[in-house]
Amino acid sequence: DILGLRLGGQLNLREDLDAFASAGWQHGDYKQQNVAFQTTRDDKLVDAVAGLIWRLSKAWSVRPQVLYIQNDSNIPIYAYNRTDYSVTLRYDFR
Repeated sequence: DILGLRLGGQLNLREDLDAFASAGWQHGDYKQQNVAFQTTRDDKLVDAVAGLIWRLSKAWSVRPQVLYIQNDSNIPIYAYNRTDYSVTLRYDFR
């Protein structure tokens, strides 16, 4: 069973620039026992993302963002922290 919640929003800063942010929580409750670890897996994941959308023209935009994920698990190989930085160049076909 997986249960989660996500909240987010976007704010127009200027005609060509938006800021956005989102945060989420997820709980994974696995029913079958992991044979290698002799336990039932239980994960708790939180993540947050924030960034900008800069519209270069009506069709082109640039989106830099940072994403942070933390997964806590009772099975050590599934526990991790990750920070991801990215920049996306986007063209909208209209």
